[in-house]
Amino acid sequence: MIHVGGRRLTQQLALTAAAIGFSAVTVACVADYGERVHIENWTDETVVVFEDGNEIYQLAPGDSQDFGILRFEGVKTYDARTLDGTVLVRRAFTWEEILREKGVRLIVQRGLPAQPSGAGRAEALQLRPYL
Repeated sequence: MIHVGGRRLTQQLALTAAAIGFSAVTVACVADYGERVHIENWTDETVVVFEDGNEIYQLAPGDSQDFGILRFEGVKTYDARTLDGTVLVRRAFTWEEILREKGVRLIVQRGLPAQPSGAGRAEALQLRPYL
């Protein structure tokens, strides 16, 4: 039987436990990678996209942008506005909606119908006209 000093053994156990804990947290963070958002500008003008009131992108006519978002609480709101500040569309959604649809495709266009014309994620989570 090998005897190791109590203090040294305690330090080694503490370091091992800390390393295991750090690894578990790292794996948990990596596993929660988030979801993808795809935005398309179908208008004939440049639009500015806002997330919860903060400008995140400017999209020229016909441009699109992909980005990831991580888990969040509550509701996230996206606005698409013209360069003069006119709100073209606004869409708010929860994390649960995004998970259910496995990501979001946001379409910015003038004169969207009140109801989507078909089924599926592209139509289900489009930006809607702001009234």
